[in-house]
Amino acid sequence: MIDNFKYLPISDVIKLLPHEEINISEVNEIVNKLMEKPIIKPIAYYKGVVMDGHHRLAALKILFNKKHKWKNKMIPMFTSNKFKVQGSSIKELLERAKNGKLMSYKTTYTTPRSPDRLMKIIDIK
Repeated sequence: MIDNFKYLPISDVIKLLPHEEINISEVNEIVNKLMEKPIIKPIAYYKGVVMDGHHRLAALKILFNKKHKWKNKMIPMFTSNKFKVQGSSIKELLERAKNGKLMSYKTTYTTPRSPDRLMKIIDIK
């Protein structure tokens, strides 16, 4: 597999596991921005775990659970088999995510990062 971009249903996206703690004020800010304008930087993931986009994922979970119209959305996503991690290893990240032992807020930096452009969140057709 090489770098891959695609849209996934929000119901699949919210099942992804985080590996890092979040800051709830950042999440609330993203929720407000998404309600105003549904565009987002793609979330990067690998083997069911978020590599880049923990705050975006948390915001999407809130919207999915509180706003009926968000249940039929497609979210831009990015994956790669070339992820590298500063401050940890991919193996440790995946294990921590699956065991619920999250890394501290902003302690890991994964590359490649999500594409640095905003993309529309679209309706499922």
